[in-house]
Amino acid sequence: MKVNFEFVRLGKISHNNVSEKVLKQDVHALKKSIQLFLEDFNLNDKIDILIVIPSKGHNIKFSLYDIQDPKIKAELRQNFSKTIYNGEYSKIITNLQNAIFSPLL
Repeated sequence: MKVNFEFVRLGKISHNNVSEKVLKQDVHALKKSIQLFLEDFNLNDKIDILIVIPSKGHNIKFSLYDIQDPKIKAELRQNFSKTIYNGEYSKIITNLQNAIFSPLL
């Protein structure tokens, strides 16, 4: 299964470079975890997952909003329950144009 990751940053980039590096590592770890989990599904489809990066803290989440397959959505909800974005989708839309990471990293 091909997984296409999109990113949105809620708010502005932190001025703390250490915090930004931790966020990058957390994003990479979440992406790898999701990819490894979805390998078991043996589907030929492409799935789009939106990763939501906070402006404060290091709590990376992802949105189930764009996932159409109810079985995959349920499995992701069950196995990644602490990393699912439960905020308002309008907040995502409002922040789509924000820079994701500092260009210096």
